[in-house]
Amino acid sequence: MRRACLFLFLLALVCPVDSAQAQDWSLESTLFQSFYAASNPFLVTGGGTPLYGSVTSPDLVLKRKGEDSLLDLDTRVDQNIFNQSTYDSTDLHLKTDTSIRQPLWAASLGGGVDLDTTRTSELVTYGRTPVSSSHTGLRLLPEIAYTLTPQDRLGLSSKIDSSNYANAAFTDYALFAVTPVYTHQVTPLSTLSLRFDLQHFEALGNAKNKIDTLAPLIGWEGALLPTLTAHLAAGGQARRASLGGKRETPVEWDAVWDSGLSWKGLNDRLDVTSVRAETPYGNGTSALQTSIGLVETHSFTPLFDFRVGGSYAEGTYPVSVTGSLSTLAMGQTGLAWHVTDSLALDLHYQYRAAKMVNIPGTAEDHMIGLQLEITKPLRLN
Repeated sequence: MRRACLFLFLLALVCPVDSAQAQDWSLESTLFQSFYAASNPFLVTGGGTPLYGSVTSPDLVLKRKGEDSLLDLDTRVDQNIFNQSTYDSTDLHLKTDTSIRQPLWAASLGGGVDLDTTRTSELVTYGRTPVSSSHTGLRLLPEIAYTLTPQDRLGLSSKIDSSNYANAAFTDYALFAVTPVYTHQVTPLSTLSLRFDLQHFEALGNAKNKIDTLAPLIGWEGALLPTLTAHLAAGGQARRASLGGKRETPVEWDAVWDSGLSWKGLNDRLDVTSVRAETPYGNGTSALQTSIGLVETHSFTPLFDFRVGGSYAEGTYPVSVTGSLSTLAMGQTGLAWHVTDSLALDLHYQYRAAKMVNIPGTAEDHMIGLQLEITKPLRLN
């Protein structure tokens, strides 16, 4: 499966381009060079071993834009070199998005492949000793929509997501989700929606945990002011879990939502989000996670941007699983310098504090980093 996905993505990237259609294609290359140091990168309670080093990331984006179609292929390689050679790795990230739009219907297919390690794929080590394990993540995101009237539309989106680990300290899992949705445009700047989120989480291997959820949500999105937009979808979620393939928990109902507020001023942009949704983890379980986040970006001049933000998340589980992520608080700040149209520098700092289920104490991490970004468009004809 892993080799087949790689072959399909690489074949799409190297396929020849007809010169008559070259004007529809664009190719952009970007090199990211990052240096960073973290005091406790794996959020080990009681303190972890510092990690510092560099990440070199060449990125290639190929796009084709037609009158009624769009194709986007993104290939990125991360070369990680650290003071602890155990965590050195060469990671590959592939993303694709293709869409077709017709007068009455539209369809899209997105997906991705991540061949990396648990250093980047997981937030925590779930109470275990930090280990370096290769991780394979696969995603498939098909979507289709049909226009009933100029104001009404029916849609169906789905998601297939899987994670596989080479080390038995982590648990392979698969996630399947389907969301039918109906939208009605009230005004040119306001839309109502009704959707049903159905999700099945399954831990593979010896864990054999299964969690099924169903959540009907009513939503609204639109512009409150010329500079202020918002969206809100809220409802109730029914959750039933089968643990170890033997014991089923009673059906539990909880409130869920997905909301956001975005304000854009002359030199500022403020984004506030709040989400409560089912979230899978690499220790064989899934949490009903509640999160809130805020990011403020201020442009001093066209060349300098300053940003500051923070977030907080906490999860509830069908049963108490030692080492699972209980709460996570994050704060970050950064300064970006757009030296030219193709060259940028970014200096940033991040603080994290996490608590684990049934493990006393708080795990803290301080990280500082510097990133150089060089972008260059490439000609196809």
